[in-house]
Amino acid sequence: MNAGKFLEVLWGGKPEGHQLLIWTLPDRRSYWCTDIAHATMLAENLAKTCDVYIGVGLRGKDLGPKQRGGIEDVTCICGMWGDIDLKSDAHPKDKLPLTAEEGLEILPPGVPPTVIIHSGNGLQAWWIFKEPWMLETPEERERAVALAARWQTMLRQNSAIRGWGFDRLSDLSRVLRVPGTLNRKDPENLKDVVVTEWHPEIRYEPSDIDEILDGFGIPDVDAAQRAAVEWASRFNDVPLRIDTSAQYPVDRIDGFCSQDMRFQNTWFRQRHDLKDQSQSGYDMALAMFGASAKMKEQDIVDLIITHRNLHHQKHRLNPDYYQRTIAKAYQGSTVPPAPLPEIPGVPGTAEKDCALQDGATLTQGGPQARPTEDSAPPAPPPDPARVKAILCDTLSDVLGIHILRMFQITGKEPSYQIELEDATVELSSVSKILEQGAFRAAIAAQTRKLINKIKPRDWDAIAQKILDALIVKDGGEEASLKGAARLYLDTYLSETQFISSIETQTIQTIRKPTILASHPAQIAICASDLQVYLTKVLNQNLSVKAVASMLSSVGCQCVRATGKFREQSRWLLPAKDFAPKQYMSHIQGQEDEGVFA
Repeated sequence: MNAGKFLEVLWGGKPEGHQLLIWTLPDRRSYWCTDIAHATMLAENLAKTCDVYIGVGLRGKDLGPKQRGGIEDVTCICGMWGDIDLKSDAHPKDKLPLTAEEGLEILPPGVPPTVIIHSGNGLQAWWIFKEPWMLETPEERERAVALAARWQTMLRQNSAIRGWGFDRLSDLSRVLRVPGTLNRKDPENLKDVVVTEWHPEIRYEPSDIDEILDGFGIPDVDAAQRAAVEWASRFNDVPLRIDTSAQYPVDRIDGFCSQDMRFQNTWFRQRHDLKDQSQSGYDMALAMFGASAKMKEQDIVDLIITHRNLHHQKHRLNPDYYQRTIAKAYQGSTVPPAPLPEIPGVPGTAEKDCALQDGATLTQGGPQARPTEDSAPPAPPPDPARVKAILCDTLSDVLGIHILRMFQITGKEPSYQIELEDATVELSSVSKILEQGAFRAAIAAQTRKLINKIKPRDWDAIAQKILDALIVKDGGEEASLKGAARLYLDTYLSETQFISSIETQTIQTIRKPTILASHPAQIAICASDLQVYLTKVLNQNLSVKAVASMLSSVGCQCVRATGKFREQSRWLLPAKDFAPKQYMSHIQGQEDEGVFA
């Protein structure tokens, strides 16, 4: 498909008088056309020396060669669009699709584009309307802006589910490449901009796009923005202001004193029940009162400063002192924390219903109950993968760093991965999530950026949302306690000399594996000898107690071995997993040396 045919597909029904934008790089020049023939001629001629782009929206007038116009200038759009970067020299980020086939996975299933273009270093998809959408009123323009933003949010979530970054380019003044031209980003390696798929029969109405987005559970833009503001204001740790001349309102202090005798006694330093009679003790008592009264942190600080001034006490000027005091007060308070702001697109039971294993795929919906004649059809169940993507987006807004995905790697001691656009952060244990300082340090070490600091009393809520967003990946058999035990035992038995009997051995060999006469079908080992082997040979620093726990996990039985020797504790290995015949060749080789006779 050449430039002329493509422009005809996009704007064949263009209303008269509206301006079509042809835009070029590197000169960043705008060319305005009222008819497709003129635009085609310009695109073909300019392509000989420039990168050529087409506007996704029309303008009401010629804005001159230096302007592309903003959203308010757009009078009409021809459809929805998606611009997908592929990993290349032009897009060197690690977290991008490697091939066009991978890039197509970002497109919504069951919603084929009208046109797909390979732009040289990426893919551009167009879902073209049956006729251009005229934005004749401010309400129509706002609806178009919201629809485009939701569409780009859906594509970004699809991308994040697969661990890829995606630039959400939703403004109506956006420009995209014209097929039949050249991508000149690398002058030494010019690339053709070509149409790879064209389905002229596939067209959409704006209402179709709305229904598709509703089916995927993409939230309303205004609701999502309000939630982002609420989360940021709730969790971001605003620095406390230490003003030694601060005066908490006297009328409020009088009100507290009249309503609460304990507060009055605290205010006048008459708390005989207070174990810590220092000023720090009274600071804590006031902070406890403030936490119970749901006062703002800055108000608690001002209350403490006013109290210190009243009793001529020396001021504490370090904000950390007040942060620690207030955090302890909230921990000791019986008042429940304020409920978390709602996250559009995330049901309240997300943490229960959204367990997602590695390899899960996108779905538009799921099994639905058959509606009755009088009832509305039930909403499709939320896609677990998308719910987790929304959680990652919300956490990204709060923490100030773009999180793509988060994983829990299963095992005896699960580990965790935070996938960012430019790094993968490894966390060795859940404590690195539960402790804000450890979490911030781990991300800073990989990205050289500090994430936003959260109010200490609110970190538990953030940590819970991180845990809710985790995708569970199998760490392999060796990562589990049983798997590791089987691996260690197999290696140990294959490399360790067996003894024929305990009675004939020296102190150096008396705890080596053997077969007891009382249990001829099972191998008997000593936990202490296995522990020494693991430490010296496999560099696994485990205690004997830990080794015993590991042996118990695979069904080993502890017995007492007695005879003409000092009594020993031996572990009998399950014959179905560690049958003596599995190691007979090893044992036979030792018989020839007189070790096992």
